[in-house]
Amino acid sequence: AAPPALADPWSAVTEPSTGQTYWWNQETNETTAAGAPKPGPDFWKQVADPSGQLYWWNTQTNETTALGTPKPSTLADAGMAGVPAAPAPAGGLMGGGGMGGGLGASLASGMAMGAGMSVASRMVDGVMGPRQTEVVHRDEGGGVDQGDHSGGGDDGGGFGDAF
Repeated sequence: AAPPALADPWSAVTEPSTGQTYWWNQETNETTAAGAPKPGPDFWKQVADPSGQLYWWNTQTNETTALGTPKPSTLADAGMAGVPAAPAPAGGLMGGGGMGGGLGASLASGMAMGAGMSVASRMVDGVMGPRQTEVVHRDEGGGVDQGDHSGGGDDGGGFGDAF
């Protein structure tokens, strides 16, 4: 004999102020947004691991939760069942599509990154004090002879006969 059919936990409720219908799960006390379609069946089943700790397993997607995690929402599974997903906007961040859209998005991303790094740098300076770089030039005597460069003779320090 087939197991008895489970009662549907979802009930339609009418919002008095707007007259719109939403769905209420009598078992979990979850509700949908007004006008949303009725959620589908609940595929989450509670399972015990070999040590006896409990987790949840989705019989449809084969997903599992971490040990001790509360039961995932049945609304997350159903989402907007029967409602097609909205298409991604064309052209990325800056709109317009084509090459300009991707370039505009890259420029906007780079500018945001630069502004963020600037703010972060200022914050570090505020906590640690401003950063300074000191450049020291030293004459270690291994360079050009600082003597007479009149060009007479080849004393090693001038240009001599090179030109």
